[in-house]
Amino acid sequence: MSYLKHLRAANISLHEYEFPEEKLANIQPQFDKLIEKNYYLNVAAKDGFRSYLQVFQTSLQKSKFFKAYASHQLKDVFDVSQIDLQKAGRSFGFQVPPKVTLSNKFCFQNSQLFVRR
Repeated sequence: MSYLKHLRAANISLHEYEFPEEKLANIQPQFDKLIEKNYYLNVAAKDGFRSYLQVFQTSLQKSKFFKAYASHQLKDVFDVSQIDLQKAGRSFGFQVPPKVTLSNKFCFQNSQLFVRR
């Protein structure tokens, strides 16, 4: 919701639409089955999830990112440390996020990205 406040403050017009709950289809189970059963979609989803994590790995490696991020006026909208990787994995069609290989400095465990020291 804080992002909407920033948009309103910038005089960006917003239009809100309401949809009745009964008209919204829950396609997540079908999506999960499709990703699970189709080899090519599964491989593509894993590659996408790995790329998603590598964006954060790259961001963590660049100290300039943290300096810029710390001074960024919208840091309350998007907090890198608060990303729920379990939910991110769900968006790629995985009930349980797959194990992915990143550089030796980073590891992905229990739905969290850690920096090894």
